[in-house]
Amino acid sequence: MFNKVICTALVLAGVLGFASLAQAQNRVVVIPLFGDEASSANIPNIVTVAPENADFDNLLTALGSITDASASNPYVIYLAPGVYNVGIFGLNMKSYVDIIGSGPRQSYILGDRTGPENVNLDALVKGADNSTLSNLTVQNKPSAQFDNGTYQTGLANTNTTGSSNLIDVAIELEDGANQYGIRLADPDATTILRNVKITLTGSMGLPIGIYNGSGESRISHADVSVTSAGTAGGFGVFNLTGTTKISDSNIATIGGVGPKSVVLNGLSSVVYVSDTFVDRDFQIGASAKAFCDFVFNGAVITLSGSCLTPP
Repeated sequence: MFNKVICTALVLAGVLGFASLAQAQNRVVVIPLFGDEASSANIPNIVTVAPENADFDNLLTALGSITDASASNPYVIYLAPGVYNVGIFGLNMKSYVDIIGSGPRQSYILGDRTGPENVNLDALVKGADNSTLSNLTVQNKPSAQFDNGTYQTGLANTNTTGSSNLIDVAIELEDGANQYGIRLADPDATTILRNVKITLTGSMGLPIGIYNGSGESRISHADVSVTSAGTAGGFGVFNLTGTTKISDSNIATIGGVGPKSVVLNGLSSVVYVSDTFVDRDFQIGASAKAFCDFVFNGAVITLSGSCLTPP
């Protein structure tokens, strides 16, 4: 449903920090709408969130107020510039509700959320069917250093059967134990990642930029940087049993022992890589399949499976 970005200009007067119509004049807020939402018959409801002069000043309260979202009644939550702290509770997105910021260095979703296992329930942001997160930064910063039994996740998609999107989003994790920038785990879901910048630093355990446990992920124009502070090294992209398509991206891993940029490790793993810069090893499991067309910087291809010419 959400495959094409169409920008629709919406003039919002008297909100988003403009205390009066006089202040708001000549100010145009351009909110990108996605797919069917951009049609004149399906313009979404707009909910504004800002430190002042908006519908809400709290992101969780704004999302909680939406109870009737559907394919025929979609919503967009627009975040004005600012920091929106979701604390230890995290943010559970809703189907047919997009959250759109003012830019990755303008609107921040900040939190301190970790969990004892590598499950999606403890992610700072949990995705939903037919939803988009865009034009903002997600920062998960733990208040204390945790042991290696603790997991820190920026965004996770689980229990989804439809399409969800991350577009023009930065995800930043620091000073955790085991880190997942993005963790995908539903076999029926398709997740589109476009213009995503993932930065993991300070991990004392195993950091993974993008983990695709199952389902399909489509990654384009991504910048993935994984820096390990421990001995385990890290992975830029790890594809377990799903299908991952990577194009026009940069994947880098730093520190630790034996970090791998792209790893395939599953009985039904399939990955397509094109026009992508890979700075470390590219490892293919025995039963995995890869279609390779990328640029190495001293990387090594470990071929237990097969690296095929792209179709």
